[in-house]
Amino acid sequence: MNDNDQKYEAIIAALGLPGPRVTPAMVEEVLAMVAYDTRVIPGTTTTIAVAILPSGFVLATGMSACAARENFNPALGIEMAISKARDAAREAIWKFEGYRLSQALYEVRQGVAGSALRQIRSVLSVKGLPDRLVGVEQIKACLATTEGYTPHEVRVIHEKAELDDKADSLMRFFNSEVFPVLPKDERDRLSAQWRAMGVYSSILAERIAAFRPVPGSQDAGASQ
Repeated sequence: MNDNDQKYEAIIAALGLPGPRVTPAMVEEVLAMVAYDTRVIPGTTTTIAVAILPSGFVLATGMSACAARENFNPALGIEMAISKARDAAREAIWKFEGYRLSQALYEVRQGVAGSALRQIRSVLSVKGLPDRLVGVEQIKACLATTEGYTPHEVRVIHEKAELDDKADSLMRFFNSEVFPVLPKDERDRLSAQWRAMGVYSSILAERIAAFRPVPGSQDAGASQ
């Protein structure tokens, strides 16, 4: 851990920030597993070092060179190239581990939201509501007997279901024969709309994940 890492670790500890995060110790643990493949480019003073994880994934590369051939020392060139590759690999590990943690947290939120949505749909199915009652009216018809979620929470869950259905429909339209012949500006606007729907859905998922689980469900048992 360098001085800068120590500084910010102390600040984070002082602030008492509780959320999951990537730490310098985690990064250094991965960095310790990195191997370096080096080679001198024939006919030059350039040395290349490639930082490789045990899986074979290339994290980064480093390069050293000297302008005057009489200054070229192969051992020194390898050392400098590895040093640069290690620094670049460390930065890459921060980025990739951050992505992996962020994706895991997102999947947890989506999983909780999906569980809540399945529970609500199960309630609707058990109630055997008439087929003519659809969408919002179907939800309203069972609000009085839906346990565990308040009416506004049920509306948020239903809102996410409707939004996801619309996003799925738009994605199917992207794969249709009509979409490619639309003007480019319109295709760009539809793509931007689909991305915005994804952000909107993620926000709703976070809200749903914060709702209390339905009594009697597996989520409720796990939270006790």
